[in-house]
Amino acid sequence: MVESDMNIEALTTQMQERAAAYAAQHDTALNDEIVALGRSVPAAERTAAIAGLLAQAYIEERSFFDAAKTLSEVTPAERDGLWHYRMGYALYFFAVNRSPQLAILRLARTFLERAEEDAASTAEIERVFFGKPGGMLERCRDAIENKHGWYAEEPPSIGLEELIRTVEEEKECLRSEGMAFFAHNQRREITIHHHAATDKLPVGESKFYGTPDLPADFVWPYYKGTDFEDVTKNRPLAFLAQIDLGEAAQYDRTGLLPTSGVLSFFYETMSMEWGFRPGSKGYARVYYFPDKELLVPTAIPPETEEWSVGEQSLTFADAVSLISPFEYSRRTGKKVDWDTYNELRAEFGAAVAAYDGHHMKMLGYADEIQDAMEPECELYHRGFEEAAYQTLSEEERADLMEKAVGNWILLFQMGTVEEGDTELMYGDCGFIYFWIRKEDLAARNFDNVRLILQCG
Repeated sequence: MVESDMNIEALTTQMQERAAAYAAQHDTALNDEIVALGRSVPAAERTAAIAGLLAQAYIEERSFFDAAKTLSEVTPAERDGLWHYRMGYALYFFAVNRSPQLAILRLARTFLERAEEDAASTAEIERVFFGKPGGMLERCRDAIENKHGWYAEEPPSIGLEELIRTVEEEKECLRSEGMAFFAHNQRREITIHHHAATDKLPVGESKFYGTPDLPADFVWPYYKGTDFEDVTKNRPLAFLAQIDLGEAAQYDRTGLLPTSGVLSFFYETMSMEWGFRPGSKGYARVYYFPDKELLVPTAIPPETEEWSVGEQSLTFADAVSLISPFEYSRRTGKKVDWDTYNELRAEFGAAVAAYDGHHMKMLGYADEIQDAMEPECELYHRGFEEAAYQTLSEEERADLMEKAVGNWILLFQMGTVEEGDTELMYGDCGFIYFWIRKEDLAARNFDNVRLILQCG
């Protein structure tokens, strides 16, 4: 508890100094200090200045609901144009990134309009939000008008107090029910981190991109597909990654992976098939080489060089794997608050927040972006067109779902890799997911691996 006004003044000064330093340096440690200082003051004792600085720090770390909640504690008499802009900004991104409801967007618009009407605060708003997404009122109006095809209509409107209360109730519900759910359904995964190799990697060592190590008689795979310029052509698949299983299997708590050999992953990146067409095969391949001593460095086809960077050295770690927030919603019927979901992940020891950066992994749950992939894989494996699913009986659908969830394993998940000015991205900041049936993995048969691309 803060004991005096002098302490409040001193703390405010400290937060202002760190905010100024953060604006100049963008050092996340400085922002963390602002959050810690702001939290040290009980909510009832925070001044409008402290609440504003704390809310800004929450915005910087993308904790948009925490920012809105903190700002809501400021009395109406103390709410100036900057306050209204911060609130509108926080609510807009909360709606876009966390809770896609038109009611929240409409509420954000109200605050942004009030901020625009306050000419006296214009300079301070521009100072505080310099370098951040601009045109927020226009962005908000556009999102409301176009609905982006996915915003929920209900409720038609909501007040700030009701929103805060509703989200807090949802967070508490998720905490109590989610803890038990995640404890029962948790899996293990092998997380993968990469960095540019400083030296040429030994033959057979795990890597992203660069020069693959392959058998001397290896026949490079090709796929006839249509690229983004509507050109259909037979093209070589790009080399993505090789995994030294002797190293990776040390972190495999499931015992599913081979304990030796090399797995090599390929994908035709010009066509960049999404995996939605059952008849499409060969656009992605996985090869298993049991003896890495027989492998030799192999040049990649010139046509694939633009989809490659320098060799990326890999490190592995065993980690808890938790069901995606989307799957949690499907199974429980509960809306998911992303911030609370990530808090739960942290409590279970998950190393990274969901969808924070480009999480690479083997095994465990997929970080799905659009929908569950196991039913798709099972559907395609059975030779059904996607539309044919609607013609199946309830018994057939139930059998498909049961087989899908129990029999399809996430072999490998890969996202964007950056090196210098080069950025290799799948779709729009998406992931590619290599799926394999449990029996195929046990038989070391990688011919039927299915790749699916998802992006936002």
